Amino acid sequence: MTPTPIVFAYRQSPADLRPRDPEGVISASDPAPQVEGEALVGLDTLGRLTWLRVVPSRREPDPPDSREPDWRPVLAAAGLSNTSLTPDRPRVVPPVAFDGRQAWTGTLGGEAFRFEAAAFRGRIVYAEWGVGASGPDVSDAPRAPLASYVAAAVSTVQLLALVLIVLLARHNVKMGRGDRRGARRVAVFCLVVGLVGHLIGWHWVPDVSWLWDAIRSTLGGTLFNAAWVWIAYLALEPFARRAWPHLLVGWSRLIDARWRDPLVGQALLVGVVFGTLVATLGRLPGFGGRLFGLAATTPFYFLGAVDPFNIYLRGLLEGIRTGTVLALGLVALLVLWRFALRADRAVFAATAIVGALFSIHAAGPIVLDVAQALATGIACVLLVRRFGLLALVVGVAVNVVVRFTPWTVDLAKWFAWRPMLSVILIMGLALWGFRNVLGRQAAFPKLQLD
Repeated sequence: MTPTPIVFAYRQSPADLRPRDPEGVISASDPAPQVEGEALVGLDTLGRLTWLRVVPSRREPDPPDSREPDWRPVLAAAGLSNTSLTPDRPRVVPPVAFDGRQAWTGTLGGEAFRFEAAAFRGRIVYAEWGVGASGPDVSDAPRAPLASYVAAAVSTVQLLALVLIVLLARHNVKMGRGDRRGARRVAVFCLVVGLVGHLIGWHWVPDVSWLWDAIRSTLGGTLFNAAWVWIAYLALEPFARRAWPHLLVGWSRLIDARWRDPLVGQALLVGVVFGTLVATLGRLPGFGGRLFGLAATTPFYFLGAVDPFNIYLRGLLEGIRTGTVLALGLVALLVLWRFALRADRAVFAATAIVGALFSIHAAGPIVLDVAQALATGIACVLLVRRFGLLALVVGVAVNVVVRFTPWTVDLAKWFAWRPMLSVILIMGLALWGFRNVLGRQAAFPKLQLD
């Protein structure tokens, strides 16, 4: 069979790799491969070579090396040594310098395949299955129409909401309204979580000038997120408290450091249950499609779940911050819709629809994907309406953590510690909530015998 869809990528270079992306993560194209001797290798889950890039020397050898390349090592690495191959005309222009190319076709596991390779001065510098289908530039392929439409709609909603929130925050500050202490504490929390996550996930290089640029770019995005939370809180808290004061009771008590309050415990418990159930609901399209044999079923897998140790931990921290930001965003929608619709039922219905838009995965079957998105949007609105903002914050954070975790019951797997860590975090949160709900009551009171 041809290579599996999940690929392990490895990159090495004689020089320090200095990523330019604000996330600070090395990728196939960041930094651009340009140092002589740099190599990028992709392996499938069976350990077979799927693609290879090597930056050749910029100088011609003296005398020039004109020997024919030996293609057998690259064919063996791709698992094609014992496969019947038919030479064919090359179709791909390699992204590195070359002076010789070769292509082969054949059948493997009942599937037709194509494999291409290139060499420069007798050294193999490029190899790939298919025609540009499995290499490191696959992320640049055009997205499906539904995914593009959903992304455009989500971005439009975010931009409009940002403008309205800034105007509302300005109005509240001029009127002297708003919980400024609460806004400051939430913004500082998001700032600290974001900074810690970046510090953990960065690919560090011992270069002071690069380090300064990295710190500036990291602080820029993190400060923007914290500032957005601060402005949104100042803009929305007075209106939300006036329209639905019960939404902020548990949240306000947590902000005031009343950690043992029963309402805080109730929100934690409900949020844990909600986040777990919604994460399970998000698997409906893939599971239902396979169960009923529906066409266009797209398997769901999140490659970030098997990222390196530090990047995975950063993802967990990002899930906690995301829970806070998305929950505040939903309350923002409630407040903004109330200005236009007035009636509570219409406000909650409109918010559920927009929430569903943010929950679409753009993966088949489309009918099931839309169904789970609508169910998620409605569930979020019902949760915040009944149990308040804090329950929604916890629910979204738990949902992100559950979906981000590579679940397995095989403790021999190299990533088995990750689901164990997620279980410890979620169960710890639930136990904390359970203890708070009980108050001074004992969890297991002694039996009273007559």
